[in-house]
Amino acid sequence: MKTTKAVGLPQSHHDCRHRGRGTREYNVLTMGQLEVSQAHLYILNNTEEVLPYIETHKQNLIVTHPKMIMMRVLQEYNRTFINLFRQTIFGDDSASKTLRLLVVWPNLNVPT
Repeated sequence: MKTTKAVGLPQSHHDCRHRGRGTREYNVLTMGQLEVSQAHLYILNNTEEVLPYIETHKQNLIVTHPKMIMMRVLQEYNRTFINLFRQTIFGDDSASKTLRLLVVWPNLNVPT
């Protein structure tokens, strides 16, 4: 009989939430550089003000490598655009505040 549990009030399923676990806890995830780079490129690709820079870069890749298939051009674009865009905006004194904020490397720490 020593292995049996005494009958009493059931434990609340909310108890663990009051100790910092569950939805109220503040967590910080450190993302990998590849994930952050992909998210940054996604944001750049979907920002209206960046589209002329994207088209220019793609056209330069096509002119520079005329025999390259389009899939390879897009891979090269994904690999090189962020750094080229950053250099272009840092060198342009007339760039807007939005563009200047977009070239800053995102934080790898994400609050959740």
